Amino acid sequence: MKERRYDIDWLRVIAMLAVFIYHCTRYFGTEGWHLKNAEQSEFVFVLSRGLIWPWVMELFFVLSGVGAWYSLRSKTGGQFLWERVKRLLIPM
Repeated sequence: MKERRYDIDWLRVIAMLAVFIYHCTRYFGTEGWHLKNAEQSEFVFVLSRGLIWPWVMELFFVLSGVGAWYSLRSKTGGQFLWERVKRLLIPM
């Protein structure tokens, strides 16, 4: 039986929360965005651009690679590819 990797699950949760917080704070930052608040904060800009933005996309790529790694341990390459086609290409 395979053991569930809860650390990977928590990294996914943290990454999704970081994206949510990043987009919510864009309203208050000093850079351009669709809608802006009258009061803007340089602190929010530093927080989003300095702490969240440089790491979150890379974290998603790492998590995607980890998911593919574990999936390929239990499937052949053809099964993995067909699963990706069904989940990504067919809905498009």
